[in-house]
Amino acid sequence: MKIDISFKDLKVSRLNILVILTLSLIISLSLLIRILPAKYGLYLNEFDPYFDYKATKYLVDSVHSKGLEGVMDYFSYIDPQAWYPYGRDVAKTSQVGLHFFGAFSYLLVFYIFGLKLDLYDYLIFLPIFLMALSSLIIFLLGKRLLNVTAGLIASLIFSISPPLIQRGTLGWYKSEPLGLLLGLLGTYLIISSYYNKNVIFRAIFGGIILGYSTTAWGGSQYFILILLLFFIFSPLFKVDIRKSLKISCIFIPLMLFSSSIFPRPGPLFLLSPLSLLSLL
Repeated sequence: MKIDISFKDLKVSRLNILVILTLSLIISLSLLIRILPAKYGLYLNEFDPYFDYKATKYLVDSVHSKGLEGVMDYFSYIDPQAWYPYGRDVAKTSQVGLHFFGAFSYLLVFYIFGLKLDLYDYLIFLPIFLMALSSLIIFLLGKRLLNVTAGLIASLIFSISPPLIQRGTLGWYKSEPLGLLLGLLGTYLIISSYYNKNVIFRAIFGGIILGYSTTAWGGSQYFILILLLFFIFSPLFKVDIRKSLKISCIFIPLMLFSSSIFPRPGPLFLLSPLSLLSLL
């Protein structure tokens, strides 16, 4: 039996190929710049990443030994070495969202994909891949708001910005890389819902992701603030007011709920100025 495979109907424009190649180069540049510290060795960078590594390791070890029941041990974990003489209540005083993402993403690649990599080494490399993904998301956001050129420029600036390189390089297992990725992704989902028929799906995930991002990085609240101001002043823009109302009614409750499920920022987040603004 002869199988005839034809690619005549497969058409990809030269512009699309150029955009894909340019974006690939930008993301590769982001990875190459941020992996440069590897020439000095593979280490976590500065003090805080070591604390976050230790908390993440406690969570991973608890799940390894007790299964999902081990997750609850994390919320009563007091690190005796982090603060003298009483120890530090990790869940109430640190970025729980970061620890959970680091732990469960590691368990995913360990058990599902069979990547036999030590947790320490995994967390060293995690930030640079999170920042590379952020370069892709900011391209999509710029493309949606303006055009492809704006998306590529935004992605390039994000990839080579010195402050962002400093806070997202190899070994920087801290809040910023994850917070930026989740903040940009949640914002993209909400903005793109205005151009998409599947409004509910994007509003739900946008609210959950942006809410969760506040449990990993306090700076994520700036993304939420911009969206709330957009909802408030949406009558001044050329947008579908009924769609804007629908999106905000889904986004805001889910954002508030997912922001307050962990001890930090916790239920008190509902009384913050940002939460009160969302009720306007």
